[in-house]
Amino acid sequence: MNFSETFIRRPIATSLMMAAIALFGLVAYRSLPVSDLPNVDFPTLLVTASLPGASPDTMASAADLALAYLSQGKFDESEPLAREALDFNRKNQPDDWQRFRAESLLGASLAGQKKYAEAEPLLLSGYQGMVARKDRIDVPDWYHLDRAHEWLVQLYQAWGKPQKAAEWRKK
Repeated sequence: MNFSETFIRRPIATSLMMAAIALFGLVAYRSLPVSDLPNVDFPTLLVTASLPGASPDTMASAADLALAYLSQGKFDESEPLAREALDFNRKNQPDDWQRFRAESLLGASLAGQKKYAEAEPLLLSGYQGMVARKDRIDVPDWYHLDRAHEWLVQLYQAWGKPQKAAEWRKK
């Protein structure tokens, strides 16, 4: 007697077994997790480079990249670029508005990492420095002044200081 002969001689048992297997499969299929947008951790590569002797245009590009990382919520990646831009601007163009933009970028990076006490003086100094030099900022770059203002409001909201956030929202 071979394996298939058992199923041929007992068609009702075979039908019941097939029904049980189909029912089990249906139940198992319905319990599978399915998502339109699954959580996937894409591999990332962090590249840092020191730029000694860089030009102001190179540092402006580093600051732009820091801003792009901020916009993506990548605060850890933004911080070293903002620090390098700030160090460069403090040494080479201490009175330029770009220095204060870099301060604001660094402050926003730190605030995004919940380092509020460290971020607050940078954000305040950056915003106030850009306001004082607004006449030297090209009109298309006034966006950076608006962002610095928004970052101050966001800092105080995230820090649990709604009154200060409201004060800054009114300015």
